[in-house]
Order: sequence, then structure tokens, then C-alpha cells
Amino acid sequence: MRGKIWRLYQRITYRNYLTSLIHKGRTLNPKVIPAEQVLEMATINGAKCALLEREIGSLEVGKKADLIILNPNTIHSLPLHDPIANIVYTMSSENVESTMCNGKWLMKNREILVLNESDLIEQVKIKSEEIKTKAKIVLPNRFPVVDII
Repeated sequence: MRGKIWRLYQRITYRNYLTSLIHKGRTLNPKVIPAEQVLEMATINGAKCALLEREIGSLEVGKKADLIILNPNTIHSLPLHDPIANIVYTMSSENVESTMCNGKWLMKNREILVLNESDLIEQVKIKSEEIKTKAKIVLPNRFPVVDII
């Protein structure tokens, strides 16, 4: 789950970065789509697009408390002169410390609280083998893999 949360955040942050970068390159204007606008697109404007702005997209009384807590103290996120720009341009899933969905902690201090991650990984391995067998998929052994316990 932690990996899934991190990958999701990684995809979101990468898309935020690309959103800004593509428009800057297309217009040759470094001020087009500033970091604040990209962050709004990912939060409140994303909620508006989904017609959910009354429920999510910002932290307000009466809305679901969906949030992530970021740790900016990683080598790729420093120096922290502009926190919003750092969120858009430099932070990644590595910076995610905690996540909350609808007021419930899913991960806190990098520890998954809602399931056993090791059990889930084992279940995924078993199911993936079952799917390969059922679909009669045979993958070539291109590299020697050794399981380390």
C-alpha cells in the first residue's frame, strides 16, 4: 500500500510538473502556468472538474479531510525557498510522510495503518501467478533471479 500511495503521488507530481513545463516550452514564457496555478489545478480545480468541489479539493469545515503530509527535508527538495514551487517541481513520493482519506489516517509516519503490506505483497504474487497460469502466459527467463529471504 505504501508503494501504491507513493506511486500515485509520484504520478500526480510528475503530471503537475509536466503541466507547467509543457506550457512554458510551448509558449517560451517561463511565467506561464505558475506553480500556484498548477497546485490549484491538482486540488480545488480537480475537484471542480469531478463535480466534487463541495466535498473535496480544499481543507474546509464540512468537507472530507483528504490530505497528504510532505517532508521537504530530502536532498532533491532543498533548498526550500518557495514551498509551493518545491511541491510542484521537486517533491516526489519520497516526500510523503502521512496520508489521510475522509479523516482517517491511511499512513502515518510512513507506516501503513489500514492493512498488512507484507501480506498484500504475498497475495499479489500468488494471484499474479494464478493469472499467468490461467491465461497460459509463458514468460521467457531472460535473467537469473534469486529470491533473498
